[in-house]
Amino acid sequence: MLNFLRLSFVASLLFLSTPAVLTAQSWQSGYAQGTAVARVSASNGASIAVYCPEGAIGQNGPSIWFTPQRVSTFSGDVVVGYVVDGMTYTFRGNWNSTGAAQVVVGTHASRAQFDELMQVLQSGNSVEAIAGNTIARQAFSLAGSSRAIGYAMSFCP
Repeated sequence: MLNFLRLSFVASLLFLSTPAVLTAQSWQSGYAQGTAVARVSASNGASIAVYCPEGAIGQNGPSIWFTPQRVSTFSGDVVVGYVVDGMTYTFRGNWNSTGAAQVVVGTHASRAQFDELMQVLQSGNSVEAIAGNTIARQAFSLAGSSRAIGYAMSFCP
């Protein structure tokens, strides 16, 4: 019995000393009402979504939304960063009324900037989304992102 307690104690110490890692996250894709979407959600409810309205450009063009775990009361322009495997991609976006940091092609980013981010999201290992300096940040796995983002982007002009 004493050996069992010692083993349990050692196992508990090992578990507690293990650094936190990304939880299992799965990229999903779909299509509804003329818009293709690729999305990943963390276990705490935070998410990244890539929207590609079929054939639309400019204001209604492709966009990426970062919705953090907690909804902020902040509104207006915000700097949005995506750190993919140590490389930072920064945009001036909009914190919208749904509590998401939104970057839209034609409004907040050029198509070339957006396409570059989409390519690294499809080939990277992990991404950390950051809204402002203190509003929100969240890490996500990029496992499965290539298929999901590739599908969504196939609908963008």
